[in-house]
Amino acid sequence: MSTKVYSFQVESDNTGFEMQIDTGYPTDKSYFIEKNPRIHTFDRFGYFKRFGVDVFTTPENIQITNRLARVKYNALDGRLEKFEVGDRIVISEWLDRGVAVLLENSFGTRLENITLFSSPGAGIYEAGGGNSYLNYQITRGKVPSGANTPRLLSINADGLHSTSTSVGPTVSDCLTEFSGDDAINIGTELSRIENIQGTTLTIQSDHAAFPEQRWRANDRFRVYDPTMRLRLETTVVSVESGKVTLSSTNGIRIGDYMLSPDHAGADAVVKNCVFRDLEARGIVMRSARQRIENNVVERTTQGGIWVGPEAGYFYEGDIAENIIIRGNTLRDVMIGNRSRDWGQWLLGAITVISGSRADQRNQFLGSRPNKNIVIENNSIETAPILGLFISNVSGARVVNNRFYRTNNVSPLFSGGVFGFAPSSAVAVHDSDHIQFDGNIAQNIGVFGNQALFIHPSADLTSINTNGITLR
Repeated sequence: MSTKVYSFQVESDNTGFEMQIDTGYPTDKSYFIEKNPRIHTFDRFGYFKRFGVDVFTTPENIQITNRLARVKYNALDGRLEKFEVGDRIVISEWLDRGVAVLLENSFGTRLENITLFSSPGAGIYEAGGGNSYLNYQITRGKVPSGANTPRLLSINADGLHSTSTSVGPTVSDCLTEFSGDDAINIGTELSRIENIQGTTLTIQSDHAAFPEQRWRANDRFRVYDPTMRLRLETTVVSVESGKVTLSSTNGIRIGDYMLSPDHAGADAVVKNCVFRDLEARGIVMRSARQRIENNVVERTTQGGIWVGPEAGYFYEGDIAENIIIRGNTLRDVMIGNRSRDWGQWLLGAITVISGSRADQRNQFLGSRPNKNIVIENNSIETAPILGLFISNVSGARVVNNRFYRTNNVSPLFSGGVFGFAPSSAVAVHDSDHIQFDGNIAQNIGVFGNQALFIHPSADLTSINTNGITLR
């Protein structure tokens, strides 16, 4: 899956470095990379580096002689990607390398008391419906035979990736740590319309998840424009590979997104879990009637909890509606430098938003598909930027949450794509009917000066601004 190396020389142009591969770890790069190498940065204690950044390169940019490796990488933003002498590095293949546990078209399955020490991709990948997971542990395995230094990654991608399920999973009392991506990701793929012939659509799925394989006649079906505004809700007539025939196609266009809300992970529950030391987010969910309750999320390189679709990059949905985020503790999240990038949309420890590419962000103004979100009794104990960020939402209740020690690190470029520099515990952007009640913001850091910021793009007349107290 990966190799672990020790960096001892950094090039002056900061787009490459040399490193010594530790004894006991492979030096044949075909063992751990195929076509999309990803570089993870850890500190000398074996934790994801605070304000480090994961970057990508190509196999040709990695040259290994004996145990000495020379690495060049494709800098995405030279302001953020900083490697230093003493960093510990893992190079692994980015996705497409299999999973440890696969539940394909599995319904009502129960997995209990299993432990995963490694995976070339996700830990658990499911497609089906109504599965449950109790007390699984995803953690780093023992020191490999012949090695004298510990492993740094557990698995290479998401802990649990759930896609296109008729009923979302129930996950309780589980642990995921040191994973290469999100701990939990529940939703479905946003397929794109490539051609329209009468009521039959030709579709393109970016990630080969083939959600159309699970659609059935009479399933509900939604077509969204590229900014997640609903164009049409209809039903499926028939499905074949790469094509779907609908009862109506009125008003839809090539390039629109589509999915079936009957296969999007509705009613998923994640409760009483611990997710920590993650190269991405803690919990990502997007569908209807989902619950995120009484979890601990700490030391994530990006946001702790995110609900809402992603109409860019990974193209995943559905919209978030009637979701409850209750009783969770988020501690020291968003520690990666990518959280402070200009185009980053996950500005809060908890974020509700329709994700998009930075160059499309302004097109989402006025698109508020996420509805009826409840955020209550959560404790955000440390967050470098915002404790809570709400955008593209129509209707939310934010009640009895505690935001402690937010805004304690320079936001650098974050918020740039939204047109504001984060300086509050909570921010609301492009949303309406947001109710605050009984919230407390305490010990805001030196880079903050207020409990609540309402962006001009939001409908101030429908937002109760008196329900959060600064102490």
